[in-house]
Amino acid sequence: MKQILRELNQKPIAYYPVYRQITGSTTGGILLSQLMYWFAKKDKIFKTDKEIMEETMLTKKELENSKKLIKQLDFITVSREGIPAKTYYEIDWEKFEKYMENYLEKEETSNHDSGKQVSTNGGNCIPPKGESNKNNNYSTETTTEKKSKKKFFTPDDLEIARHLFSKLKQINPKQKEPNWDTWANDARLLRERDGREKKKIINMIDKIFEYDGVWDGSFWKANIQSVRNLRKHYDRIYAQITMAYKQKGAA
Repeated sequence: MKQILRELNQKPIAYYPVYRQITGSTTGGILLSQLMYWFAKKDKIFKTDKEIMEETMLTKKELENSKKLIKQLDFITVSREGIPAKTYYEIDWEKFEKYMENYLEKEETSNHDSGKQVSTNGGNCIPPKGESNKNNNYSTETTTEKKSKKKFFTPDDLEIARHLFSKLKQINPKQKEPNWDTWANDARLLRERDGREKKKIINMIDKIFEYDGVWDGSFWKANIQSVRNLRKHYDRIYAQITMAYKQKGAA
């Protein structure tokens, strides 16, 4: 009995149904779920077929078919490198974000076109037969409003986005307002994925746009036109600022 319990209590594999929908296959969903687990630790990983089969219990044929589906995803690169050749899996997080945003938008559109509406608890809600949307407080107007306000960020992220825009506005009063959802979501990625603190991000923005006599950020002032740009070049800018202050202290 103890041996049976040990076998049943092996480390579970996290399987996300949405990945089955993305790949169009249950086995493909299992493989993608496991890859995403490893990508959370490292952007590029090396895994042998034997290791994956042991982790997922997929058969050789199931793994081969699943890998073909994974290769069709534009946010994952599967490559053979080295001598002897090894299989590497690499994720592009920006492409993954865009893919999931488009996927969610398509899901919402599909639900809307089919007459389904998004309820406050995350499930699909269809009014009972004989009752109108109005009686259930799920009017088309309300549903559309809820969809348009769907957020992938926090008030802190929106504050970061607005702070950058205010600096750009000082330079160009006619600066066109950005897509706030996109800018704020990029700010969230800068905080959560890159591990940057809100206070330090805002301080970085200030240093780019306000010359303090130590570091001249005029080059970046002309080139940082979005939160995504800021995130892309954050490490480089930080290094330049740090070096400028070190040189100032050594002078």
